[in-house]
Amino acid sequence: MPKHLLLSPALICVSVCVSGYASSAWAQNITPQQQLEALFKAPSAEQFDPAFLKAVPFEQIANFIKKTIGQYGKVQKIEVIDESDFRVFFEKGTFIAQAALNTKGQFTGLLLSSEKDPSANTLEQVQSALDTLWATPKNPDIYASSTFANQVAPVVQDIQKKMGKIVSVRAVNLGGFLIRLERGNQVVNLELNEQGQIASIYFIESSMDNALKMLKALPGKTNVAILQNGKILVEQGVKEPLATGSSFKMAVLNAAQQAVTSGKFKWETPIVLKAEDFIVSSPILSKKKAGDTLSVREVADAMIQVSDNTATDTLIRLLGREAIEKFILPRNIPLLTTKNMLELKHQNNTKLLEEYRKSTLEKKRSILQKIDATPITPDLKLDKPTALDLEWYYTPLELCNLMGQVQDNPSMQMNPGIAIKTDWTQVAFKGGSEAGVLSLTTYLKSRLNKHYCVSVTWNDTKNLSEGEFLAIYQLLLLNLEGK
Repeated sequence: MPKHLLLSPALICVSVCVSGYASSAWAQNITPQQQLEALFKAPSAEQFDPAFLKAVPFEQIANFIKKTIGQYGKVQKIEVIDESDFRVFFEKGTFIAQAALNTKGQFTGLLLSSEKDPSANTLEQVQSALDTLWATPKNPDIYASSTFANQVAPVVQDIQKKMGKIVSVRAVNLGGFLIRLERGNQVVNLELNEQGQIASIYFIESSMDNALKMLKALPGKTNVAILQNGKILVEQGVKEPLATGSSFKMAVLNAAQQAVTSGKFKWETPIVLKAEDFIVSSPILSKKKAGDTLSVREVADAMIQVSDNTATDTLIRLLGREAIEKFILPRNIPLLTTKNMLELKHQNNTKLLEEYRKSTLEKKRSILQKIDATPITPDLKLDKPTALDLEWYYTPLELCNLMGQVQDNPSMQMNPGIAIKTDWTQVAFKGGSEAGVLSLTTYLKSRLNKHYCVSVTWNDTKNLSEGEFLAIYQLLLLNLEGK
């Protein structure tokens, strides 16, 4: 049984691949778990982002679902592991599913992996196929279609001329494989048929320069900073702050750990949940009810690991808005809770939004306090970029500085994001997103004791291609030295 059964366009950068990178939709009316359950009962094209279907036709998806159910039986249940990871129990096997949805609740990425089988067989098959391809690229017998030889051989020969022989092959998080060559790297998305022949293949240059070029070519505004041991290796657009979504939750965590250090409370201190705390996009605390008790640590873990909004606002209530403002930048004062932001952006609250925009700081605080004390307005629709001035704005260098203050906190090390955790001795991650906003910040410590921070943000007035952004970010991580 192969480890990876892919329903992901991998590194084809017009589509979206999965990773536990962020809370991807403020306004989702359906959870990834619910969408997975529906997928295995009655798959439909409407369940998938159009960009995904451009790379993976729905017919291929439907056949995959049919074949999987035919081999492993019906789905018995689906358990949530974290925001993007799920355990799927079939009648004859158990798989780990990674799923990401867009703001409309459609799949933007999907990966099904065997929980029991190691990846050695799949990797060995790919390694063998690539070795054969490098040795005899013009041999028609290695391709599922005879026409592939004329298309693929010139590409392979050009790569060989520039970069030399294959040194090693390894799987990477976006469903592709990294080929380490004598004079550089290539990422390949490779599919083999049952005879071990190449059914499809796609190469992408994996250099840092190419990744930065791809990032710069994105519409709207982008910025990036890569630091090694505190020194800037890469900077692009770093002077302009951009909206970063849930990345601000690192500041809330920083305020919490400072409060623990000062003795204000302990990580074990209980917090009683209140009815007004509950809001959307809360994968963990949505299962709780008013009156339930959690520790400060449990709430902090939920806020960072799955970007739980109820957990975030509960922690802000405990700490106090103005106490947290000591740890954030003036441009983000008054501090918006996630509930504040969602309520001000609600389609029925346009007058309140305009009043807030025109208000003094004191008046803004009064408006936010009223929002905090009342239940959130239902039926929120944020399927396109809305009022992006109501956000949390940071430059990538500021995010790396913030990461540096919380990177050793246990809550930060539960979700590695898009990084391959086994490549590093320590990984800390926080991402943020809403329609028109994507931001990822990762701290990495290598076995050679090199410390990296990689922070990238993308804003636009139109909906973003999450897969393209994730692919670029993955390439940036793959280019770091000292693994």
